[in-house]
Amino acid sequence: MKISTIIPVYNDGKYVERAIESALKQSEVFEVVLIEDGSTDNSLEICRMLSEKYEKVSLYTHPENKNMGVSTSRNLGIKKSKYDFISFLDADDWYLDNRFTETKKVFEQNKDAEGVYDAVGTNFQDEYNKKIWLENRERLLTAPSKRVSPDDFLLKLITENVGCFHTNGIVLKKSVFEKVGYFDPRMEPSEDMHLWFRLMSVCKLYPGDIENARAMRFCHDGDSFLKDIEKLYRVRKLYWSDLFEWSLSKKLPRKISSLILLPTLLYKSDLRKGNMNLKNLTRFIFSIIRSFFRYPIITTMTIYWGLLRVINIIKS
Repeated sequence: MKISTIIPVYNDGKYVERAIESALKQSEVFEVVLIEDGSTDNSLEICRMLSEKYEKVSLYTHPENKNMGVSTSRNLGIKKSKYDFISFLDADDWYLDNRFTETKKVFEQNKDAEGVYDAVGTNFQDEYNKKIWLENRERLLTAPSKRVSPDDFLLKLITENVGCFHTNGIVLKKSVFEKVGYFDPRMEPSEDMHLWFRLMSVCKLYPGDIENARAMRFCHDGDSFLKDIEKLYRVRKLYWSDLFEWSLSKKLPRKISSLILLPTLLYKSDLRKGNMNLKNLTRFIFSIIRSFFRYPIITTMTIYWGLLRVINIIKS
């Protein structure tokens, strides 16, 4: 198994060496592809030094050293990569020892596997960052809460809220990007989830080690997740709507479109935790009615998924 690890770098000069060296420790990593994204600190200088120091490290920049964002940077890294397997690592995060041991086994045991995901842990700069995280997330370990088959992943995520994987925790065959496309810059800072849902819809993604962290995410003041929770919500509203239109344009099975439609209508109605009021509930009901006239079969299935989700919430 030969992996190309993609690391986008933006103002992470004080962290990037740790990330690179954690990747180079893994016997499965045959190259580290750095994309320096127009940083205003000393990141470019450090990346140049590290690319000269390590034979496996290659460095790329955007034209005129422009800042193009994490999606465009990762996409460039994928296109520049040499090997058949792709992993990702944020420049302020790091891999733990034996990061890909279980990943490799799962690929070997499941010949139809197009991706394997492992758990990612969370490390905090201070108590404030930990507090913000815990207010908006349920778990310190980012991974599905239980093992699910590739065919049921989207179903379990929508109806049982089993959770998803982190960017640092996924390894993909390079061929999947021809199948579903690349990261979409319009969806930042949720560009990764937008891609993961497309992958869940049409690809075989298997669980690896979801009980133990295989990589670490570092939460600090510069973390985009901590900057603007409302912006994150607005983008998710956009990407669910986009995913639903994508599912229709690709003529995916009605089951897939109906599963995607449920969160699309929930976000459209602003019906979320802490915002469950009569006004938004009414908007949600009218959204279902309007959707039913356009997509009667898909919406009927969506209503079923919604009822199943409510039942699972009550049971838990």
